Amino acid sequence: MTGIISTIAGGASIVSYPGLVFMGLTPIVANATNFIAVAPASFAAVWVDRRRLPAVTGDVARVFLASLLGAVGGGLALVATGEALYRAIVPALLGFATLLYWAAPAVQQRFAREGGERYPLWLIGCFALAAAYSGYFGTGYGVILLAVLRLAGVENFVRANHLKNIIASVASVGTIGFFVSMTKLVSWPHAAFIIVGNIVGGVVGAWLVHVLPGEAVRRAIILVGCVVTAAFAWRYWFAG
Repeated sequence: MTGIISTIAGGASIVSYPGLVFMGLTPIVANATNFIAVAPASFAAVWVDRRRLPAVTGDVARVFLASLLGAVGGGLALVATGEALYRAIVPALLGFATLLYWAAPAVQQRFAREGGERYPLWLIGCFALAAAYSGYFGTGYGVILLAVLRLAGVENFVRANHLKNIIASVASVGTIGFFVSMTKLVSWPHAAFIIVGNIVGGVVGAWLVHVLPGEAVRRAIILVGCVVTAAFAWRYWFAG
């Protein structure tokens, strides 16, 4: 299912992360496992488009370094939070991810500017913060990246999408390296299950994308996000 959603409209983690929690994983373990499971999608996208990837400037290289360090910082913050506090934060994080996914088109248009690409220090800091969010929770990171790239002046969507995949891959290296080498948070059986599902779903989604309207699927994901946010809020804020 997540592979199909990713191929057609994106936002699969809004579905896969709650699924892992309701399968019995704790919120932090579910987050680390979900990150490991969905990260290959960025690597695969970079590999498929390797001959069409845009030139990497010195500024973009600095964005890569900032994203790598930010992602590790997000992982450290995740571990430092602890299960009890993270459990209380999760509904708000899911609500934020759903809201961000809903507002993505308007946000990206709002941040667009003219004058060519520019990556001042403060904007590189934005990439680092976005990567930290990725290491801490992850859901909605792609949307944030596209918005920040628009803020940098990347107007061509193809270039923006390619850069997004590369930056996300670099950030994923940092987060995966941290989770695998420094923690025991990843549930590998669950991660393997989602990875296989993503591969199969990606193949099916590549066919369905020509049949199902992407906007209708996007709205369905938003609805699911609202439902799971309410469910987690009830479970962790009121029923506990």
